[in-house]
Amino acid sequence: MNTAGLILAGGRSHRLGVHKFQTLLGDRPLLDHVAAHLAPQVGSIAVNLPRGYSREKITVLHEPEGARAGPLAGVLLGLEWAQSISANMLLTMPIDVPFFPHDIVAQLSAHSDGQRPTCAVEDGRRHGLCTLWPLACLPTFARAHTDGDVRTVNRMLDLLQVQEVSFEAVGYEQFFNVNTAEDIEKAKQILLGAKGRE
Repeated sequence: MNTAGLILAGGRSHRLGVHKFQTLLGDRPLLDHVAAHLAPQVGSIAVNLPRGYSREKITVLHEPEGARAGPLAGVLLGLEWAQSISANMLLTMPIDVPFFPHDIVAQLSAHSDGQRPTCAVEDGRRHGLCTLWPLACLPTFARAHTDGDVRTVNRMLDLLQVQEVSFEAVGYEQFFNVNTAEDIEKAKQILLGAKGRE
């Protein structure tokens, strides 16, 4: 199965004061952590960055001028890119979730019927942007986003009859979300613990 990966980093964090892809975790930007974690699991990687920003050694996708902003726009952009490189699946991962499972693609793929998206659930919470999207859902996704009234990720997932896949914590939250300076400090401790277990 030809799976592409998209890192969603198009938004600005008001609580961190900078774009999240520029935020350091340890001695590396969050983007580097997520990309390194994703690379062994997919065939190609792209990152959705705000217009005006670029990055070397990775495909950068910018939403076109006048396009509806938000994470759904980023996912649509990623699906169109995945189609252009002949992938049949797209894994999306937010920039602020650096500790997602090393086998998330395999686990989500195992529950996929090739038509509906499969998304991660941890401790009863749906992580709607940590999702494996079959390219088969692109036409419905595009119509619902462009012409319909679907404005949220959860609404889109419900429309596409998402299959939820449960993940268990492994000593830390695998879908821990970095939003504040305090979260960065907690993430540093998770990172140090992970290195200690290697």
